[in-house]
Amino acid sequence: MIFDKITINTSKIEYIAKKSFMKEIQIIVIFLLNGLMIFAQSKITIQDGYIELNEEGVEYYEEFLPSAVDFTESEYLPPVYLQTDWVCNQVACSYYMMTFETNKRKDLNSSLMENQYSVYFPWNFGNGGTGWYGDNYIISMEMMKQLGVPILGECESDIQRDSSIWISGYEQYYNLMHNRIDEYYKIRTNTINGLTTLKSWVYDNCGSEYFGGTATFLANIATGGATDFDSGTPHEGEYVITKCGDDALHARTIVGYDDNVCFDYNDDGEYTNDIDLNGDGQIDVRDYEKGGFKLAESFGPSWQGSGYCWMMYKCFADAYPEGGILNNYVHVLEPKIDYEPLLTAKIRLKHTSRQAIKVKVGISADIDSETWEYVRDFSIFNFQCGNFYMQGSTSEADKTIEFGLDITPLLEYFNNDKEAKIFLIVTEADPSGNYEGEIQEFTVIDYSGSVSQEYTYNTITDLNNDSETVVNVNVTLDSHDIPIISTESLPVLTSESSIWYPLEYSGGTPPYKWELLPVVDYMYSTESFDEFEGTKLTPDEDFDGVVDIDLPFNFPFGKQETDAIRVHTNGYILPFSTTNVWTQFREHLYPFFINEKVIAPLARYSLINDFETGDGMWYEIEEDTIRIRWQGSDRYSEPWTSSNFACELSADGTIKFKYGNENLKSIFSNIGGISFGNQSDNTMIWMDEIPSPNTCITISTTSVPTGLYINQSGVLYGETGVVNNYPFRVKLTDANGISNVVQYELTTKIENKIVDSNVLSIYPNPVESNIIVDLSKFDYENAVIYVFNGTGKKVYNDIISNSKLYSLNLSQFKDGIYYIEIKINDQLYHHKIVKI
Repeated sequence: MIFDKITINTSKIEYIAKKSFMKEIQIIVIFLLNGLMIFAQSKITIQDGYIELNEEGVEYYEEFLPSAVDFTESEYLPPVYLQTDWVCNQVACSYYMMTFETNKRKDLNSSLMENQYSVYFPWNFGNGGTGWYGDNYIISMEMMKQLGVPILGECESDIQRDSSIWISGYEQYYNLMHNRIDEYYKIRTNTINGLTTLKSWVYDNCGSEYFGGTATFLANIATGGATDFDSGTPHEGEYVITKCGDDALHARTIVGYDDNVCFDYNDDGEYTNDIDLNGDGQIDVRDYEKGGFKLAESFGPSWQGSGYCWMMYKCFADAYPEGGILNNYVHVLEPKIDYEPLLTAKIRLKHTSRQAIKVKVGISADIDSETWEYVRDFSIFNFQCGNFYMQGSTSEADKTIEFGLDITPLLEYFNNDKEAKIFLIVTEADPSGNYEGEIQEFTVIDYSGSVSQEYTYNTITDLNNDSETVVNVNVTLDSHDIPIISTESLPVLTSESSIWYPLEYSGGTPPYKWELLPVVDYMYSTESFDEFEGTKLTPDEDFDGVVDIDLPFNFPFGKQETDAIRVHTNGYILPFSTTNVWTQFREHLYPFFINEKVIAPLARYSLINDFETGDGMWYEIEEDTIRIRWQGSDRYSEPWTSSNFACELSADGTIKFKYGNENLKSIFSNIGGISFGNQSDNTMIWMDEIPSPNTCITISTTSVPTGLYINQSGVLYGETGVVNNYPFRVKLTDANGISNVVQYELTTKIENKIVDSNVLSIYPNPVESNIIVDLSKFDYENAVIYVFNGTGKKVYNDIISNSKLYSLNLSQFKDGIYYIEIKINDQLYHHKIVKI
């Protein structure tokens, strides 16, 4: 059945099928009392943080997507929110998206406050202290991924709609740790494939068993860019946005779509999708006069009669700021259901100015170590939210706050005896000595066993003025089950046909996430800092300003090349000038750093280049190298602060960071490193403490081999051609966020250990039920057999012990293509079979 329209209400799913032609389709539809589950094989790829339909997915959804979807009456979508502060970003990502995506999986009613997620908890860590600023939804989503979010009905700041409160009490923080985002992704909206992908997400999360999917983005309405749908057209009289402005400051949430809504952009009296409206010589989404997404606003249920509005597809595809949304992408999220933290920190801290405080947690596998080997930064308690007491109010009790942090990912760094030393690091930025504070308690709680174990440091420790204060505890875990990639090295693989090589792994908690990462090497050296003055750049603003530079060469960054970069006054470079700077974000740069392609010699929120004082940015080009220098200061503190640093980019991909004299306030975080923009693919070389004068950091990167991929069963596959000792990294992450990273070298040759598969006989092929694996030609004790489906998911494995004929029953498998991999006597045999 091909649906023309699907709507969902609180008690059932209604299907309006105007095209009643029945045909055999590739999905199984199960009708339930209160919902529809749709089961389908994966039809997406995820690359560089973007979800995109694969070829099978495009073909499937172009045929079977309904022309309209609307789930605004779903019991899983909370009522339209009425914002009274600058909270639209948090309304979009937490209240609408997190609530809907979680509750449809848990079958909870979203009209109840006890089933809705907080708006003010995430916002109050990024609004400046009293609600002065909005806070980008991506910052909040990263917070919900790493730490969690409370229930709206249990959060005092939401109940009071108070813009200053930070909640206190370990139990409250422990409870919110369970409400997590598993992953968040982007979907491109300026291509036809991207549009189809987004509609597929709105329909069923691109093939999940659940109906409906939300997405959010940043945009604002251009002057004259909104109207009502014309009389006689679908949804006549309803409010529609037809053009976005150049100030992308407002977040909205997609809750449906309709291919039939229309707006006459060229005033020809017709509604078309096949006329070149913008004159660029091609027909794409930028030329669409038909189709739009339904949006949930945050202006209350009576706004525009319902609280909802529309935005034309064209707005999602047009460039920003020329009528389109910011960066032509939307964000979607997947919740982490039934998560339980395994290792947490309970901290009680007293201080008279929370904006002067930053909290980190470090770890060393050596319990006798005096310092940490790895440190974890957080999106809360990070030089944030104004000169207030810790809880945000004025009483003596408000000076003290008790909170919890989920530090489960640190389990990766425990030694083989299940031991580690864990450090609490509290940094105070108070050069004038105006404030005072103390650590009252630091407890690490191990939940890995049947009974929790606590390891406590409870000696009251005064904070060192304007520096770090460190306390620590030694921890011995009850259980230490972490994911480990056990394949130590790769054999020589084939260059004549497709690679198919399963990696061995064990431990951890499924489901697992596998990723391929580039290799980034860097080296410190000493080099006199050159305060060169070449061509002076003139950004659009001396604070938070950007300027583009065309390169006379192609600069490789990751798997792409660029010939135009965007330089920011805040000490970083966007290697692709088409990337627009985020709006609605301030002090906390980490979410920006991991989510965009960035080269950051000294990324810092507060830098200013005041040209009237002699500060500025300069560049010069010598053959195949561009050099860029920043000379600036801290905003509002120009006479007392200064910074001087540079970055070099060379045509061979080499990057150099160079540092002169720096004298900046310690109240903001600093980041030095590079990021490829997909959350995992980044290297933070240093944080906070700026390298000393005359330091040079040389960075070289090796991208993942072209044509090499890994599926979610840990199988390396693809076609790379001939390579020799090509380095790359594999990252395995389990459901608890615990990771293991292994570096390999890939070598492919014409002769390799993948033996002629004709030596091994598998029959019949095609097969209906049983296949026979003929091993009679082999002398062996044990062999391993794997079966993978057409998407690369491992669906079966077994050990074969000295059997000449091995029988495998495939009757329980769906029809389709399967791959059989047999490892015998250190040789691999790869067969494709067809189940009918």
